[in-house]
Amino acid sequence: MTPHFFFGLCMLSMMNIVQHTAQAHEIDEGLELGAAISVTSADPVRATISLQPRIAFRAVTIELPNAAGGAVKACDFGNLVAGQTYRCTVSGDVTDDDTGLVIAISGTRAVPVPGHDDLSYTAFTVPNPRYNTLAQAQRKTEQLRKRAATLDSKPVNVRQ
Repeated sequence: MTPHFFFGLCMLSMMNIVQHTAQAHEIDEGLELGAAISVTSADPVRATISLQPRIAFRAVTIELPNAAGGAVKACDFGNLVAGQTYRCTVSGDVTDDDTGLVIAISGTRAVPVPGHDDLSYTAFTVPNPRYNTLAQAQRKTEQLRKRAATLDSKPVNVRQ
């Protein structure tokens, strides 16, 4: 076992020991949407998305693109007024081998910005407490080991 692989395996095992919390991490910034998240449960995910747009929007959609069983459209809003608050309650789950549930928010501005498209995006990821980093690393290592064994199993006298 190489020292780099061993170090990586140790780091993955330490990450798995750390207590999982129900926090959400912002992926992208769509600041004009004024999106905020309040997570009440991580397994399954239950959260409230609050929107307080800084500009007017013709439409806003909140989706769970990687939910178990397929993408889920949680809420559709039309004609959002700047400064007002809108809320959407979302619930969903992901498979055990997924790192977290993504909550994607996309909006169409009411007044297009010259030189830009009229779309705005933001997303949050709620970590999956069942995700086992060490087990995933071990599965990948085993898959790579099997592939290497398959490549090495050819007889020496076979010409390519």
